[in-house]
Amino acid sequence: MSDRTPSQLGLHLQMTRGLQWHFGTTGDPYALILRAQADDPTPFHAMVRERGVLHQSLLGAFVTADPDLGRTILTDPRLGLRKADGEPPVPQVLPLDETFLGLGAAEHARITERAANLLSEQAVHIHEPHVRRLAEARVSERDSRFDLVTDFAAPLAVDLTADLLGIPDADRAHFTSLCADLRPTLDSLVCPQPLGPTRALLAALANVTKLLSDMGCTVPEARHAAVITATAGVEIGTTLLVNTVHALLARPEQWSKLVGDPGLAADAVTETLRFDAPVQLHTRVALADTEFAGVEIPKDSQLVVLAGAAGRDPGLYADAEEFELTRVPGPAPLAFTGGFHCGLLAPLLRVQAETALRVLAEHAPKLRQTGKLLRRRRSPVLRGPLSLPVTA
Repeated sequence: MSDRTPSQLGLHLQMTRGLQWHFGTTGDPYALILRAQADDPTPFHAMVRERGVLHQSLLGAFVTADPDLGRTILTDPRLGLRKADGEPPVPQVLPLDETFLGLGAAEHARITERAANLLSEQAVHIHEPHVRRLAEARVSERDSRFDLVTDFAAPLAVDLTADLLGIPDADRAHFTSLCADLRPTLDSLVCPQPLGPTRALLAALANVTKLLSDMGCTVPEARHAAVITATAGVEIGTTLLVNTVHALLARPEQWSKLVGDPGLAADAVTETLRFDAPVQLHTRVALADTEFAGVEIPKDSQLVVLAGAAGRDPGLYADAEEFELTRVPGPAPLAFTGGFHCGLLAPLLRVQAETALRVLAEHAPKLRQTGKLLRRRRSPVLRGPLSLPVTA
């Protein structure tokens, strides 16, 4: 994709966006989700449910919002992230080979093993004191009025990632700039971004890879883990923390519960993974002809699991549209289900969000929202946050 001229790239993005827009006008719910122009996608989730457990979108993908089928799809070894020949599926907008997000299960298993000393569930808790120090430093530097996204959550995610990757102090500002350009990475796989941000994204990917190589990160699995952490981890981590705080501040009595018992931070993050997932949808590709829910899936077809919709399934969760800090635990949300990059990053992202949330509850107990949460357009995967004005 990076070898296309700007005009060729722009035409590809425009044509793909046009198809999504056209099928959205016919009422295709998945096309409407990929348009990503609405603040709230839940009406489209309801439209998906009305079409049955599994249906084929006019865009070609097979789509489900069913939590049980979604879990089956995400954990089925007959499915991968790319076609059997290694090529991206037809509906995918950008292949983004440089991100290593499309590697197969075997490659991801090797990456996970290589990164186990930093990112495994057993290892990530060693980072908790460091996350706390970073979060406390950010809180102490703030004014009484600040932006939760740009002044706290996003810088915290970048700082932690830079520390984990060992980015030299001299390169920190450059790395921060690259992370900003990488924000649309996951969304750009399924939703065409404007040409300018797309070119900036492609350039940032090349520059991150060069920066890591210059640092001596040459072992393939280690480099892959580092790039995945920078391209996916920073933005998912930012979104998870912002979504959690936003849900709590919108319900002051629940924020007060957390302030009274910061140990509830883990419960708050778990409920956010269900209620407002930081990863709204996952894609898989059939490596051979198969069948799900009585629907025949031809080889190389794309399947889409709407994790955000599954988390609010009224048949699985009581009061599914309500955020409950002390909800009785139910089935694990699908946001981090199924391995690959989400499985690699999930333990770190949870520790990051839980620790930062405890710091906010302890050091900013009077925190309240003073403006609307703004999200990026064309962000159907993450619903990435741009701004959340608050006061402490």
